[in-house]
Amino acid sequence: MFKKHIRIATLLLIIFTVFLSACVVGGYDKGENPFHKNPSETTNLFETPKAIDNPVPENPKDFVPLDMTQETVVITTAAGLAQLASEVNGGFDTSGKTYVLGNDIDLDVAPYNTGKGWTSIGFGTFEGSPFPFRGVFDGNGKKIAGLFIDNKDLLRVGLFGQVEGKSAKIQNLSLTDVNITSNGPYTGAIASAFLGAAITNCHGFGTINIVSSPNVNTTDVGGLVGDFAAGDMVNCSFQGTVSGSVSVGGLVGCSFGNIANSFFDGDVKGSDGCVGGISGGSYGGDIINCYSAGIVKGGAVVGGILGDINQGTVANCYSTALIGGDTGSIGGIIGRLYSGVIKNCVALNSVVETNAETSRGSLGRVVGQIWDEIWDGKDVQLINNYAIDHMAVKTGGADKILVEGLDAVDGLGIAEDDVLADSFWVDSKNWVDIAWDADIWVLKNGMLPSFKRAMPL
Repeated sequence: MFKKHIRIATLLLIIFTVFLSACVVGGYDKGENPFHKNPSETTNLFETPKAIDNPVPENPKDFVPLDMTQETVVITTAAGLAQLASEVNGGFDTSGKTYVLGNDIDLDVAPYNTGKGWTSIGFGTFEGSPFPFRGVFDGNGKKIAGLFIDNKDLLRVGLFGQVEGKSAKIQNLSLTDVNITSNGPYTGAIASAFLGAAITNCHGFGTINIVSSPNVNTTDVGGLVGDFAAGDMVNCSFQGTVSGSVSVGGLVGCSFGNIANSFFDGDVKGSDGCVGGISGGSYGGDIINCYSAGIVKGGAVVGGILGDINQGTVANCYSTALIGGDTGSIGGIIGRLYSGVIKNCVALNSVVETNAETSRGSLGRVVGQIWDEIWDGKDVQLINNYAIDHMAVKTGGADKILVEGLDAVDGLGIAEDDVLADSFWVDSKNWVDIAWDADIWVLKNGMLPSFKRAMPL
């Protein structure tokens, strides 16, 4: 293990740009990064924002200001939620505070559904947020409807901007009728960015659309969280449409944290690269017990679970999504694998295809491409993965010659009837280390696995 760490350290200068930008699409000349600008070339990534106030209704009959200094604050109105945003964005420290929803809240009312719409609770810059949310926000099983944002000025866009700290949590919350348009970067329905914080039992429904801008690095767009820079996501979901350019995911745009017992169902589109049904890319965290459904398409580096992975484990995940890309690294589970472990996964996609007709059009039923120019494949483990045997795998319209096997990029072929039998999932003989957990998954004959707990509130 010590030698391995030394070897990785000696390669740090070579792969520095990979970790800096999180997603670099393979198949290009060394040093070229066609999908990310150098932050120094952008105009506003490092600006320190001024405090921004959300408007609060002036009529005292509509709203009585809350005492945000209390240890626990119950929020029952849109104006109360807006007051929280106004105070956090004005510098109020929420550390040690808990905010609980007492009612469902409708944000589809003026002034929150007009103009630029909602202003995030805690916003910031590329380098960090001077006004993060550091407390606990408990949705209490309630929902917030009609989150509307049409704001090209903020860098961190979502119900929350930046949620920061190991004690910070967002939990037990559903967002319905989400409608977000931004030019990014860092956009998600629940929050733009998580730094070490936790998100549990949160769900979103709606549309997130990032409009490319020549002056801003439009990266890290997710259904729930844009930039998941460490932390844990458990029992979460997003159902709807997510579109952007680089590092686009059904749940998370770019992840350095852990994601478990969560799913995405809808359409994900990244015009450039690193596009995944769960996350556009994962760099050091684990993705366990997750699935995606719908359509996942991008320019390159596209996967049903992850577009890109460099370190970490993906285990006991499946995808039924249609997968497509314009160039290379297209896979039913993983688009491009730098390093990491892919174990006990099942690719159930009906189609995995790329428009490319050259060698750059690398694709596979489970993994599109093992990127070994740097790693030589020594830090890659494919363990016990399956793929539906009728999957269409095409490069430039031509069928791929499969490399089949439990430990191969195309996985071991399995018939649809077998997949729909609960015995396939629960029989320990079919899996390494552990079968699919019946305490987490609903496993019934004639149905694909679904979650017992990661369900909308």
